[in-house]
Amino acid sequence: SMTKAELDVPQKGGFSFDLCRRNEMLLKKGVQPPSFRKTGTTIVGLVFK
Repeated sequence: SMTKAELDVPQKGGFSFDLCRRNEMLLKKGVQPPSFRKTGTTIVGLVFK
């Protein structure tokens, strides 16, 4: 079993859904999200083995 100290340590790497839950709560309260803006920037991830 995990100790409380182990549970308090934030994960390293991966994706955090904290902001997704926050955004869902804001939508339920009627807050409109900002509109998307095209920046011309392309983000790419590549793993080569």
